Amino acid sequence: MIMSCTTAPQAPVKKVLTTEQQSRLVNLEYAALDALERLHFSRPYADSAEQIFSQMLTLDPNNKEAQRGIEQIVEHHIDVALKALAGRQQASAERALAHARRLDPQHPSIAPTENQLNLLANSKFVRIDLPRGDVRQATKATKEQLQRLQAQLDANLRCRFSIAVSSDDQGRFVYQLLKERLQHALTMSAAIIISSPNRVEGTCF
Repeated sequence: MIMSCTTAPQAPVKKVLTTEQQSRLVNLEYAALDALERLHFSRPYADSAEQIFSQMLTLDPNNKEAQRGIEQIVEHHIDVALKALAGRQQASAERALAHARRLDPQHPSIAPTENQLNLLANSKFVRIDLPRGDVRQATKATKEQLQRLQAQLDANLRCRFSIAVSSDDQGRFVYQLLKERLQHALTMSAAIIISSPNRVEGTCF
C-alpha cells in the first residue's frame, strides 16, 4: 500500500510590530497621503509618496496601505505616459514609463504602453494648414492643401488624422475631401476636433 501525504502551504509569517513601529507606520501613512495630495508622487521630490510608502514596506512588508499606495503611483505614471504619447511628447512618456516599470515591471499596462511608445518613435508626423474661416467656402484652396498633404505620405503606412476646424459640418466636409483623395493611397482614420487654426495633422506608422 502506497501512502502519500501532502503538506499544506504555510501562510506567510506576519511581522509583529512594536508599539513604536505601529506609531511610526501611522505617521508615515499620513505623510504619504499628504505627498499624494501635493502630487509629489516620485523623485525628484525629496519626500515623495513613493519614498514614504517604501519606508512603510521596509517596516512592514505586508502593509496593505503601502502596497495600494505604490500601485496608485504606478497607475499615475502610466497615465502621465499615455497623455504624453497623445501629445507626441516622447521624452516625457519615456520618463513616466520608466518610473512605472521600476516600481512594477509586471504591471499589465506596461507592455501596451511600451508598444505605443515604440510606434511613436518610428512614426512620421505630418501637418498642413487649411484656409482660414469657413473651409467650405474655399474648396479649391482646401483641395490644394490636401494635395500637399498627400505628397508627404508613404502609401504603405497607416495614418491617423486629426481635422481641426471650427464646426462639425466643416470637419465632415474636410474628411470627405481627405477620404476621396487618400482612399486609394493608404489606410487611414480621422477624428474631428473643434480647434483653431484650421489644419490637418497626421501620425503615420
